[in-house]
Amino acid sequence: MATGVCPECGTAATRSLEAVIDPATHRLPPLLAPRLVGSGLACLGWLFLVGGVMLAVNRVLISPPVAEAVPNLARFGAPLTLGTMIICGLLGWRPILQLWPTPGTVDPRRGRSGLGLLSIGLVLWSGSAVAIWSVGSSILMLQIILVSGVFCLEGLRRILIEVGTRSRLFRTDRIRRQRVRDLIAGILFIQLGVFLTWWELLRVIGYVITIVAALLVLVGLVYLCMNLLWIRQSLLSPPRRLREYLDPPSGP
Repeated sequence: MATGVCPECGTAATRSLEAVIDPATHRLPPLLAPRLVGSGLACLGWLFLVGGVMLAVNRVLISPPVAEAVPNLARFGAPLTLGTMIICGLLGWRPILQLWPTPGTVDPRRGRSGLGLLSIGLVLWSGSAVAIWSVGSSILMLQIILVSGVFCLEGLRRILIEVGTRSRLFRTDRIRRQRVRDLIAGILFIQLGVFLTWWELLRVIGYVITIVAALLVLVGLVYLCMNLLWIRQSLLSPPRRLREYLDPPSGP
Protein backbone atom coordinates (compact mmCIF):
# COMPACT_ATOMS: atom_id res chain seq x y z
CA MET A 1 0.00 0.00 0.00
CA ALA A 2 1.09 3.59 -0.61
CA THR A 3 0.84 4.33 3.13
CA GLY A 4 2.90 1.32 4.23
CA VAL A 5 6.60 0.64 4.53
CA CYS A 6 8.98 -1.66 2.73
CA PRO A 7 9.13 -5.03 4.62
CA GLU A 8 12.87 -5.37 3.82
CA CYS A 9 14.37 -1.92 4.49
CA GLY A 10 11.59 -0.19 6.39
CA THR A 11 11.51 2.81 4.02
CA ALA A 12 8.15 4.52 3.75
CA ALA A 13 6.38 3.85 0.46
CA THR A 14 5.78 7.56 0.00
CA ARG A 15 9.55 8.17 -0.14
CA SER A 16 9.96 5.49 -2.78
CA LEU A 17 7.19 7.05 -4.84
CA GLU A 18 8.82 10.48 -4.61
CA ALA A 19 11.84 9.03 -6.43
CA VAL A 20 9.79 8.18 -9.55
CA ILE A 21 7.08 10.86 -9.57
CA ASP A 22 7.38 14.64 -9.65
CA PRO A 23 4.25 16.30 -8.23
CA ALA A 24 5.63 19.78 -8.98
CA THR A 25 5.68 19.02 -12.70
CA HIS A 26 2.08 17.81 -12.79
CA ARG A 27 0.83 20.90 -10.97
CA LEU A 28 1.98 23.09 -13.88
CA PRO A 29 -0.31 23.88 -16.83
CA PRO A 30 0.34 21.48 -19.70
CA LEU A 31 2.18 22.61 -22.81
CA LEU A 32 0.37 22.32 -26.13
CA ALA A 33 3.30 20.67 -27.93
CA PRO A 34 5.96 19.50 -25.46
CA ARG A 35 7.95 17.62 -28.10
CA LEU A 36 8.32 20.73 -30.27
CA VAL A 37 9.21 22.86 -27.25
CA GLY A 38 11.90 20.46 -26.07
CA SER A 39 13.41 20.04 -29.52
CA GLY A 40 13.26 23.79 -30.20
CA LEU A 41 15.07 24.68 -26.98
CA ALA A 42 17.76 22.05 -27.56
CA CYS A 43 18.25 23.28 -31.12
CA LEU A 44 18.67 26.88 -29.94
CA GLY A 45 21.25 25.80 -27.38
CA TRP A 46 23.39 24.01 -29.98
CA LEU A 47 23.10 26.93 -32.41
CA PHE A 48 24.26 29.32 -29.68
CA LEU A 49 27.22 27.05 -28.94
CA VAL A 50 28.27 26.63 -32.58
CA GLY A 51 27.84 30.35 -33.25
CA GLY A 52 29.89 31.26 -30.18
CA VAL A 53 32.69 28.87 -31.14
CA MET A 54 32.75 30.25 -34.69
CA LEU A 55 32.92 33.82 -33.40
CA ALA A 56 35.85 32.94 -31.14
CA VAL A 57 37.66 31.13 -33.96
CA ASN A 58 37.04 34.08 -36.29
CA ARG A 59 38.60 36.51 -33.83
CA VAL A 60 41.64 34.27 -33.49
CA LEU A 61 42.06 33.91 -37.26
CA ILE A 62 41.92 37.65 -37.94
CA SER A 63 44.21 38.55 -35.04
CA PRO A 64 47.52 40.04 -36.28
CA PRO A 65 49.77 37.21 -34.99
CA VAL A 66 47.77 34.48 -36.74
CA ALA A 67 46.99 36.51 -39.87
CA GLU A 68 50.69 37.29 -40.33
CA ALA A 69 51.97 33.82 -39.48
CA VAL A 70 49.40 31.82 -41.47
CA PRO A 71 47.83 34.21 -44.01
CA ASN A 72 46.15 31.48 -46.08
CA LEU A 73 44.40 30.08 -43.04
CA ALA A 74 43.07 33.53 -42.16
CA ARG A 75 42.06 34.23 -45.76
CA PHE A 76 39.95 31.10 -46.13
CA GLY A 77 39.03 30.32 -42.52
CA ALA A 78 37.63 33.71 -41.56
CA PRO A 79 34.92 33.73 -44.29
CA LEU A 80 34.04 30.14 -43.39
CA THR A 81 33.46 31.02 -39.76
CA LEU A 82 31.38 34.06 -40.74
CA GLY A 83 29.30 31.94 -43.10
CA THR A 84 28.66 29.42 -40.34
CA MET A 85 27.60 32.23 -38.00
CA ILE A 86 25.14 33.52 -40.60
CA ILE A 87 23.74 30.01 -41.09
CA CYS A 88 23.29 29.60 -37.33
CA GLY A 89 21.38 32.88 -37.22
CA LEU A 90 19.08 31.82 -40.05
CA LEU A 91 18.52 28.33 -38.63
CA GLY A 92 17.53 29.90 -35.32
CA TRP A 93 14.23 31.01 -36.80
CA ARG A 94 13.01 27.43 -37.11
CA PRO A 95 12.98 26.66 -33.36
CA ILE A 96 11.42 30.07 -32.74
CA LEU A 97 8.55 29.12 -35.02
CA GLN A 98 8.34 25.78 -33.20
CA LEU A 99 8.16 27.52 -29.83
CA TRP A 100 5.51 30.03 -30.90
CA PRO A 101 3.02 30.29 -29.32
CA THR A 102 3.53 27.31 -27.00
CA PRO A 103 5.40 29.08 -24.18
CA GLY A 104 2.80 31.83 -24.34
CA THR A 105 0.10 29.39 -23.25
CA VAL A 106 1.73 29.35 -19.80
CA ASP A 107 2.54 33.03 -19.38
CA PRO A 108 1.83 35.10 -22.51
CA ARG A 109 3.86 38.10 -21.39
CA ARG A 110 7.01 36.24 -20.43
CA GLY A 111 6.86 33.59 -23.15
CA ARG A 112 6.17 35.94 -26.03
CA SER A 113 8.57 38.60 -24.79
CA GLY A 114 11.24 35.90 -24.69
CA LEU A 115 10.55 34.98 -28.29
CA GLY A 116 10.60 38.66 -29.22
CA LEU A 117 14.05 39.15 -27.66
CA LEU A 118 15.27 36.01 -29.41
CA SER A 119 14.08 37.38 -32.73
CA ILE A 120 15.82 40.73 -32.18
CA GLY A 121 19.02 38.92 -31.21
CA LEU A 122 18.97 36.74 -34.33
CA VAL A 123 18.45 39.77 -36.60
CA LEU A 124 21.37 41.62 -34.99
CA TRP A 125 23.57 38.51 -35.09
CA SER A 126 22.98 37.73 -38.75
CA GLY A 127 23.08 41.38 -39.84
CA SER A 128 26.38 42.11 -38.10
CA ALA A 129 27.96 38.90 -39.44
CA VAL A 130 26.92 39.90 -42.98
CA ALA A 131 28.33 43.39 -42.41
CA ILE A 132 31.67 41.98 -41.27
CA TRP A 133 31.73 39.75 -44.36
CA SER A 134 31.02 42.75 -46.62
CA VAL A 135 33.04 45.61 -45.15
CA GLY A 136 35.41 43.90 -42.72
CA SER A 137 35.63 43.53 -38.98
CA SER A 138 35.45 46.47 -36.60
CA ILE A 139 35.04 47.10 -32.89
CA LEU A 140 31.50 48.37 -33.51
CA MET A 141 30.43 45.22 -35.36
CA LEU A 142 31.94 43.03 -32.65
CA GLN A 143 30.02 44.96 -30.00
CA ILE A 144 26.77 44.53 -31.96
CA ILE A 145 27.35 40.78 -32.18
CA LEU A 146 27.93 40.63 -28.44
CA VAL A 147 24.76 42.66 -27.83
CA SER A 148 22.85 40.21 -30.02
CA GLY A 149 24.10 37.40 -27.78
CA VAL A 150 22.71 39.21 -24.75
CA PHE A 151 19.29 39.55 -26.45
CA CYS A 152 19.27 35.86 -27.42
CA LEU A 153 20.26 34.62 -23.98
CA GLU A 154 17.80 36.88 -22.16
CA GLY A 155 15.01 35.72 -24.46
CA LEU A 156 15.95 32.10 -23.82
CA ARG A 157 16.03 32.74 -20.08
CA ARG A 158 12.46 34.03 -20.05
CA ILE A 159 11.27 30.89 -21.80
CA LEU A 160 13.27 28.63 -19.50
CA ILE A 161 11.56 30.20 -16.49
CA GLU A 162 8.31 28.72 -17.77
CA VAL A 163 9.53 25.47 -19.31
CA GLY A 164 12.56 24.52 -17.22
CA THR A 165 10.52 23.83 -14.09
CA ARG A 166 9.11 20.76 -15.82
CA SER A 167 12.47 19.03 -15.45
CA ARG A 168 13.22 18.01 -11.87
CA LEU A 169 16.90 17.52 -12.71
CA PHE A 170 17.15 21.05 -14.12
CA ARG A 171 15.09 22.46 -11.25
CA THR A 172 17.06 20.89 -8.42
CA ASP A 173 20.64 20.53 -9.69
CA ARG A 174 22.96 23.09 -8.12
CA ILE A 175 26.31 21.98 -9.58
CA ARG A 176 25.81 21.25 -13.28
CA ARG A 177 23.02 23.74 -13.87
CA GLN A 178 24.11 26.74 -15.92
CA ARG A 179 22.43 30.03 -15.09
CA VAL A 180 21.78 32.16 -18.15
CA ARG A 181 22.48 35.40 -16.35
CA ASP A 182 26.02 34.19 -15.63
CA LEU A 183 26.52 33.84 -19.39
CA ILE A 184 25.17 37.34 -19.94
CA ALA A 185 27.61 38.64 -17.33
CA GLY A 186 30.41 36.85 -19.19
CA ILE A 187 29.44 38.60 -22.43
CA LEU A 188 29.49 41.96 -20.64
CA PHE A 189 33.01 41.22 -19.44
CA ILE A 190 34.00 40.42 -23.03
CA GLN A 191 32.62 43.79 -24.08
CA LEU A 192 34.62 45.44 -21.30
CA GLY A 193 37.78 43.69 -22.47
CA VAL A 194 37.21 44.75 -26.07
CA PHE A 195 36.61 48.32 -24.91
CA LEU A 196 39.87 48.37 -22.93
CA THR A 197 41.88 47.30 -25.99
CA TRP A 198 41.28 50.77 -27.44
CA TRP A 199 43.90 52.22 -25.07
CA GLU A 200 47.54 51.33 -25.49
CA LEU A 201 48.24 51.16 -21.76
CA LEU A 202 45.24 48.89 -21.05
CA ARG A 203 45.45 46.73 -24.19
CA VAL A 204 47.08 43.74 -22.50
CA ILE A 205 44.57 43.81 -19.65
CA GLY A 206 41.76 44.05 -22.19
CA TYR A 207 43.01 41.03 -24.10
CA VAL A 208 43.31 38.98 -20.90
CA ILE A 209 39.78 39.87 -19.78
CA THR A 210 38.40 39.10 -23.23
CA ILE A 211 40.09 35.69 -23.51
CA VAL A 212 39.20 34.53 -20.01
CA ALA A 213 35.58 35.71 -20.27
CA ALA A 214 35.19 34.15 -23.73
CA LEU A 215 36.44 30.77 -22.49
CA LEU A 216 34.06 30.89 -19.53
CA VAL A 217 31.13 31.75 -21.80
CA LEU A 218 31.93 28.87 -24.18
CA VAL A 219 32.17 26.40 -21.29
CA GLY A 220 28.90 27.80 -19.94
CA LEU A 221 27.22 27.27 -23.32
CA VAL A 222 28.26 23.60 -23.20
CA TYR A 223 26.59 23.25 -19.80
CA LEU A 224 23.54 25.15 -21.07
CA CYS A 225 23.17 22.66 -23.93
CA MET A 226 23.32 19.84 -21.41
CA ASN A 227 20.62 21.54 -19.32
CA LEU A 228 18.40 21.96 -22.37
CA LEU A 229 18.77 18.25 -23.12
CA TRP A 230 17.55 17.53 -19.57
CA ILE A 231 14.48 19.65 -20.22
CA ARG A 232 13.87 18.02 -23.59
CA GLN A 233 14.08 14.53 -22.06
CA SER A 234 11.66 15.51 -19.31
CA LEU A 235 9.16 16.89 -21.83
CA LEU A 236 9.42 13.79 -24.02
CA SER A 237 9.17 11.36 -21.09
CA PRO A 238 7.30 13.12 -18.26
CA PRO A 239 7.30 11.47 -14.82
CA ARG A 240 4.40 9.18 -14.10
CA ARG A 241 1.54 10.35 -11.95
CA LEU A 242 0.78 8.83 -8.55
CA ARG A 243 -2.54 7.39 -9.69
CA GLU A 244 -0.72 5.37 -12.35
CA TYR A 245 0.95 3.44 -9.53
CA LEU A 246 -2.16 3.16 -7.37
CA ASP A 247 -4.76 2.21 -9.98
CA PRO A 248 -5.63 -1.48 -9.79
CA PRO A 249 -4.46 -3.58 -12.74
CA SER A 250 -7.01 -4.02 -15.49
CA GLY A 251 -8.08 -7.34 -16.94
CA PRO A 252 -9.77 -10.49 -15.65
